[in-house]
Amino acid sequence: MNARIFSVDDFESVRDGAKLAFQCQPEWQVVREAAGGQPALESAAQHKPELVFMHTELPDFTGLEVCDRLLALASPL
Repeated sequence: MNARIFSVDDFESVRDGAKLAFQCQPEWQVVREAAGGQPALESAAQHKPELVFMHTELPDFTGLEVCDRLLALASPL
């Protein structure tokens, strides 16, 4: 089974590099990419990532803000 990995960075070259790095492990698979926090959050709501590889400064949020929101999505109320 492949791990569902999200690569979130505003630079496409970084997202491409992450994808190449994760492909070295056959059980890992980058299944979603996003150039900002809001697109990552929208995709995470549907695709439930197991690992998020993310830049700390995004155009719309900091990485910490995105992490907080991802945790809130994952936590049952």
